[in-house]
Amino acid sequence: MSIVELIELGAAERGVSIEYDPSAVQGNIALRLERPVTPDELWALVRATLEGRGYSIVESEVDELVRIRSAAQARGEVVPAIGGAAEPGDRLASISAVVIEIRSPDPAALVQAASSVFPPTALRLELLPGTSFVYAVGATSRVEGALALIEELGSRQTPTRFEIFELEHASPEDVLPVLQAAVSASRSETGSVPTIVSAGPHALVVTGDEPQVESVRRTIAQIDAPPP
Repeated sequence: MSIVELIELGAAERGVSIEYDPSAVQGNIALRLERPVTPDELWALVRATLEGRGYSIVESEVDELVRIRSAAQARGEVVPAIGGAAEPGDRLASISAVVIEIRSPDPAALVQAASSVFPPTALRLELLPGTSFVYAVGATSRVEGALALIEELGSRQTPTRFEIFELEHASPEDVLPVLQAAVSASRSETGSVPTIVSAGPHALVVTGDEPQVESVRRTIAQIDAPPP
């Protein structure tokens, strides 16, 4: 759905009116949810989505009226009314934003683990307060890689190691098929294989036990070599 649609739905469920410039919050968000969300969960999602794009929800002097302002405006005591379109630098419509629900006894630990793999400037992961929903915003490849990593960590019953590998010469598209063929051909004693996902244009995230990750490391070293 569009972010404007999300804002309007959240406001309706919350029972408030929102003053904002729809042209300043363009873009879409993917909601991968298996159950209906409560009004509080939906409002938390609206807040996280706006904060991920440099905006905040601020209270007004009028009951049941809130305003959407840029983070810089929200820090001031006097908040001017929105007028006209946003500055070009404020438009982040190309950023991918996804929400999923984590089915785990400790979703916060999974989010913290995945966050440690990706630079905070490249990806934002947030567990919405009081919920099991994870909000992810960043480049599409990094968002998908982080969510796949969270799901993998949550599904494993054995001690897991995860590591990010920066590729110097090859691209993930070139390396992934070779790695997947290699790990399928040499399963560990438990019969499992490591999970390998793209983490951007020059990186891979590998999840598995210690021997699996080290085996992938050796294979990457052979593949990611300078051209002759």
